[in-house]
Amino acid sequence: MRIRIVILVGVTIVMCSYLLVAQESESKKNSLQEGMWAMQFQINNNFTLSSFQGTTISVKRHYSPTTAIRLGTSLSFSFDNRDGSSTNTLEPNPRSDDSNGQSLDVRVQYLWYPSPASAINMYFGAGPLVGLSHSKQTFEQSFLNNGQPVTSVRTDEGTAWGIGISGVLGLEWFATASIAFNAEYGSSMTYAWQKQVSSITLSDASPAPGNESTRHSFGLFSSGVRFGLSAYF
Repeated sequence: MRIRIVILVGVTIVMCSYLLVAQESESKKNSLQEGMWAMQFQINNNFTLSSFQGTTISVKRHYSPTTAIRLGTSLSFSFDNRDGSSTNTLEPNPRSDDSNGQSLDVRVQYLWYPSPASAINMYFGAGPLVGLSHSKQTFEQSFLNNGQPVTSVRTDEGTAWGIGISGVLGLEWFATASIAFNAEYGSSMTYAWQKQVSSITLSDASPAPGNESTRHSFGLFSSGVRFGLSAYF
């Protein structure tokens, strides 16, 4: 009986050791290799995927097991047109609003993996960022001035650009050889320039006020911790 118990315990120890070694060996298989590409997505609270690190597209290329370059870009357009009125029996007041905006953000980061063969890979990264944006809003309104119809057109136009540097610290765990999960903390320091111009034009050529302002700002921002998924190919 004792011999059977000893044999059973010995076999159990050997099997457990084999499984641990196999698991450790499997955990070290990853795609942190020269020439590999990866698309990265952010995992939201409801387990849906969205842009990673604040960008629409995030793609990474490895130049060695320890070094990679990541490019993140976001491009957006917005258009809005609204027609309405607040008419009454004494003074008609039709109104039309138009607005549009465009923005482009690009950030490039050099990533360094100090120990690419680990079960969980830590990485550091830093690089430049640049952003451009433009917006324009037009408000057209008609009213009566001393019994005469007058149309007022107000235009607000804004232009902005910014430059800076961003840094990241993250952990990457490979569930399979080509699918990895990320936990990443990021921060950035930026300089921004903004210009806002407002003007009013009246159809009866009456004088109307205008305004122009310029703003410069420096900022230090934190993105907090983001969780993501990387698909290597």
